Amino acid sequence: MEGFATKYRGSLYGYTGGQAEMMYTPNGKAVTKVSVAVGGGEGRKPRWIQMIFWEKAAEVANQVLDKKGMAVIVEGRPDASAYKSRKGELKSQMILTVDRLWIVEEGDKQVEVDLEGK
Repeated sequence: MEGFATKYRGSLYGYTGGQAEMMYTPNGKAVTKVSVAVGGGEGRKPRWIQMIFWEKAAEVANQVLDKKGMAVIVEGRPDASAYKSRKGELKSQMILTVDRLWIVEEGDKQVEVDLEGK
């Protein structure tokens, strides 16, 4: 199964749930997180996916994902994590480690963001 994790990819279209939040790991790597709502509509609840950006991509994402409700398309490596809710229930959360990002502007114009900062 060598190389499986690097080949498995996913892409999503959704709306940011707030402004991106950047922090640094103990070893100094930048990481930015922002939740994106996908699906929903017509009385259905959206599914919240945690987007994670690392290093230079984290710095760029922190600058451009600056408000709630931004329409975005993201592509990257999917994962999941489990946690206990405040009520003690076992829950899971989808995570996407993002390496490509598009901001969808008025008129459905898609603008790819250079996450390498070149």
